Formats: sequence, C-alpha cells, structure tokens
Amino acid sequence: MKSYNNLILKNKYFLKANRKFLLNFCWSILISLIAIFSLFLIVMIDDKGFNFNLLFLSYKYILIKIPIVAFCLGVSSFLIQHSSGNRMADTSVLGLGNINSLFVILLVLFLLDNTNIDSQNLYNTLLPFVFIFGSIFASLILFFLSSKKGNQISKKFIIVGILINFFIIGLSTAFSSLLTSGESQLISRFVHGNLSPITGSPYFLVCGVMTVILLIWIILISNKFKIVSTNHIIAKELGINSNSITMQILIISGGLTGIAYALCGNLVFLGLVAGNIATSIFKKNIKFGVWCSFTSSIVILSLTFWIFESIIPSALNYQIPAIDTVNVVSVICIPYFLYLMFKE
Repeated sequence: MKSYNNLILKNKYFLKANRKFLLNFCWSILISLIAIFSLFLIVMIDDKGFNFNLLFLSYKYILIKIPIVAFCLGVSSFLIQHSSGNRMADTSVLGLGNINSLFVILLVLFLLDNTNIDSQNLYNTLLPFVFIFGSIFASLILFFLSSKKGNQISKKFIIVGILINFFIIGLSTAFSSLLTSGESQLISRFVHGNLSPITGSPYFLVCGVMTVILLIWIILISNKFKIVSTNHIIAKELGINSNSITMQILIISGGLTGIAYALCGNLVFLGLVAGNIATSIFKKNIKFGVWCSFTSSIVILSLTFWIFESIIPSALNYQIPAIDTVNVVSVICIPYFLYLMFKE
C-alpha cells in the first residue's frame, strides 16, 4: 500500500510541477486544430462566400471518420506500447489490422454474390462486425503466443506479432489470386486504405457504439493498468491480476483497430508515431498519454487529408488528382518506424 501511495504522490507532483507545460500543450493542440479547420474553410469558400452546404455534403463522413480513426489507432498503439514495454509495438506491425484483409477476401470469395441484392446487403452488414472481432481474435492469438509464466508479456512479443503479420500477408496473397478483377477492386479500399465515404451499411452506428463501449472499458481499468505498466511486483502485492489486465488491453486494442479498419481500411504506422509522441511527453502517465496520442493522431491525419486531398489539388486547379490520405500518412510515418528499429 505504501508503494501505491508513493505512486499517487508522484503523479500529483508531476501534475503540479508540469501544470504550465500541460496548459501550453493543450493550447498548442487547440491552436493546431483551429489552424487545420481554418485551412479547411479556405478550401470551402467560393466566390459567393462560405458554402456550408458544400462543406456538409462533401465532408460530413470525413469529419466523422477522422476523429474516430485517430482515436482508435492512436489509443490502441499507445496502450500496446505500454503493456508490452516496447515502443516499436504497433497494431499494424503486429498484424491486428492485416488479418482483416484476409477476412474480407474470404467474405468476397465465399459469401458475396454481386447478382444477389440480399447477398450484398448481408456482406455490407457483416463487414464491421467481422473486422472488429477479427482484430480481437488476432490480439488474443498474439497474447497467448507471447505471454509467459509470471503474468508478463515476454520479450518475444514483437517477434511473434511480426511473424503472425507475415503469415497473414502470405495467406491473403494466396487467396487474393482467386479473385476476379472486379472483386479485387472491391476489396482494394480496405487492403490499401481509403477515407472515402461508405454508404448502404450500419458502419457508423456499429463503429460509434463500439468505440464508446471500448472507451468506457479503458476508463474502468485505467488505474489498474497504470500500476501494472509501472511495476508488476507492486501490482501483484495489491492483488491485481496483471495477466488479466494485459489481456483486456490487447482485446481493447484489437477492437479499436478493427473499428479503424472498418472506417478507413489498412492505415499503418499512424499509431506508432502518435504513441511515441505521447510517451516522449508524458512518459508513464497513462491518462494524459492516451489523450496526447489521440490528439497527435488527429492532427497528423487531419493535416494530411486537407493538404493532400484539398489544398494542393485546389491550388493547382485540380490539374493533378488528390493523393489518398491513408497512403500519404503511411509514407510519412515509415522513416520514424525505421529510426525506432535501428535505435532498438
């Protein structure tokens, strides 16, 4: 109990000593969001002034997607990095998102019939559930293969995840050879990632409800997770089941990854960068780290979208096509991943 009280006192001291820094950080995030939205408004103003209808019709789905995807990927990677103690851990590296590429290929091969309306409706209805529970399934496989005696994630965690990822990619490649050109084009929005609107399915309802449920779950176990991620010995003395908390964190991370995959497809390395930014600023402070990872993700994703899909094409009178945000984010984040890999 004494160790637990010391931990609480350290957190209080951290907040008191860094209050000015925290306020400046919050202001910087607010200013960044205002700047991003201002750039967005510039694009949406025509000769007659601000066109709200154009704003709403063109970007209503994107404005919903970006915060949800940023929260899911930023928070899931941050939690995995702290539960494993490895800053290279990321949902895209561990295969939690890639497994859905395999599942969507299997759905198209064995379920979807483009000549049958009922088959198409069933396919669209099942997709978000398949993605969410598919990523949870991958996270459970990862947990059981990498956990060791003593209720801790072993050092082979990242290696196991990479091997699972390669195995999934191999299976996906093998099954994708059976697809027709039309079916390949249908799944490309998920396999390669895309922020364009999805209609005709309960995507936003399912993803929104699941995001809220997982957020509540995070809040409920946040104090225990803070102790577990700080010191397993202290957690054991306090009667906290480290193994259970770690498994819950991986399930939550898997669910969040599945939600992000359902909304924008395979977006890689965003959570890796956002999680490391949060860890660099807040170290082991979980509550502030989660929100910092979320805000970092939303800033990166929003800036990339509005620069490469709105501002640059508009400035060039649309002489070049818009560059897809998902691909740009992946390219931008890869150098940081390589930096971390060589550093480790």
